[in-house]
Amino acid sequence: MSLTITLEDITVSRAGTPLLNSVSWHLPSGGRMALLGGNGAGKSTLLRVARGEIWPDQLPGGGYAGRRTYALDGQESESPIGARERIGLAGADLRDLYRRRDWNISAWLVAVSGLTDSPLPSGRVDQASQEAAMAALTRLGAADLAFRPFLELSQGQAMAVLLARAVVRQPEWVFLDEAADGLDTAATRQLHALLERLSTQGVGLAVATHHPRSLAGRDFSALLLERGRVAFSGSLDEAAGMLDPERAHGAAGTRVRGLSPVTGGMPVQERPAGDSGTRADEPPLEGAGHSGHVESLATAGHPGREPSAAPPARSEPAGVRAMPDSRPDSASEGQRRETWGPPLLELSGVSLAFGGIDVLADITWSLLPGQHWAVFGPNGAGKSSMARLLAGDLHPCAGRITRFGLPEPASLWDLRARMGLVAWDIQAQYPGGTTVLDVLLSGFFGSFGLYDEPLEHMRAKAHACLDRLGLSPLAGRPFVSLSQGQARRIMIVRALIHGPEALLLDEPLGGLDPRARGEVLGLLDDLAVQGCQLVMITHNPGELPAAISHGLLLEKGRIVAQGPIEDVLGRFDT
Repeated sequence: MSLTITLEDITVSRAGTPLLNSVSWHLPSGGRMALLGGNGAGKSTLLRVARGEIWPDQLPGGGYAGRRTYALDGQESESPIGARERIGLAGADLRDLYRRRDWNISAWLVAVSGLTDSPLPSGRVDQASQEAAMAALTRLGAADLAFRPFLELSQGQAMAVLLARAVVRQPEWVFLDEAADGLDTAATRQLHALLERLSTQGVGLAVATHHPRSLAGRDFSALLLERGRVAFSGSLDEAAGMLDPERAHGAAGTRVRGLSPVTGGMPVQERPAGDSGTRADEPPLEGAGHSGHVESLATAGHPGREPSAAPPARSEPAGVRAMPDSRPDSASEGQRRETWGPPLLELSGVSLAFGGIDVLADITWSLLPGQHWAVFGPNGAGKSSMARLLAGDLHPCAGRITRFGLPEPASLWDLRARMGLVAWDIQAQYPGGTTVLDVLLSGFFGSFGLYDEPLEHMRAKAHACLDRLGLSPLAGRPFVSLSQGQARRIMIVRALIHGPEALLLDEPLGGLDPRARGEVLGLLDDLAVQGCQLVMITHNPGELPAAISHGLLLEKGRIVAQGPIEDVLGRFDT
């Protein structure tokens, strides 16, 4: 059995915006293909075209803009029927679909759905299908997740389940769309081992990635896209070398503490002083590498909020927010700052359980004025659950939470006025017709949609942010049509648009290309300089804002270590 896919001069547009422009791509049976490019380059769209999920543009006189051919066991056809079910797919778009539709089925049923190439199982599930699903989950090290509700899984756990879904049918091709994002070290190793086994069995691999070096030595051919056009087709090494050196190595904006990124598969380097992490011919993300510019994105430019949205006056001394005008260049600088006053956020003996399963156990932790924390741990350690507890979206079964000195249980609206939250599941919850502009405006209200008419200064602020980001052309686009990286950047700006006192970030770099990662890390550092306190959830200790002063390490819902960041990072070396 064999399947070869050929795309010739494919053009795809949405709402008059070209996503692919005369793109050609040949996927020979059993090939290893790397699909490279920045956020919005067209990688996800090209994978969907190749799989037969979407069609090229229809021409006015009939026919399509380009030709797509499937050679099934030597028989050519332009129809994807018969080919699509032989191509497994895993990626963030599919994960978000389950969240958006609120399909909270057990993980093993998600894996079973791959047998029929539908998001939900069709009809009665027989014994053979159950066994196939369990075998696929076991190969990915996810058998213990089989009977967990899918929407209660962490980002990395959910992706592991979707990877099992992609291979459950023993496909002839596996398409992976940034499937390693959100995976911890162990899960990433299991993924690479699985891909190696599949490849030796003659299964074709098409991998869209921002980390070409992670595929080095695996004999991949590469297609590099830029703004929907083919910029290069050839060897992976040549394609990686054509990228900007800092972008290719993930160096822009990255602080290194003797560790390499978990998911990037390559060493990272410290950014030179004064380098914003952008190319000379590209406008930087406002605030990245320029202290003071964050104010124009987050707090300046609007004459005032509505009274209901204004956070209550802070009780701590004014000096708490009087930070240096330059970005901290090491954790020690952040640790040298004195901290006083009551904690902004505090957990005292907090526990959380889902369906009788302990997610967090006896957590005691606090965010003092001037501190910036990173929360580490493997997939399923409880990191995201901790962020949702702090945000008020979950409630503990034991212990006490204190937030901003507010009486508990604190009003969700009071909390949203004081803090911003960036998380993949929030990104997936917006209704399909919500525009990018409306997503930004919803940040003023802390809602997943607009239920009140925004004031003029709010609209002006949102337009100014889009303009400074160079994303104004996206203002009227449906939010769900953006690439994962574009959507993540919009969500970060949404979280800070109302000038929060604290920012909770759950894997904020997921889906971002190296340039955007550098820009976001620089933006977070500048926010810290302005006085916004950071709590960043990550499984990757190699990519942190320089402002991070403290770390917390979780394993199986319990605290393993907490304290100054250098001390906690030292635990990764043992």
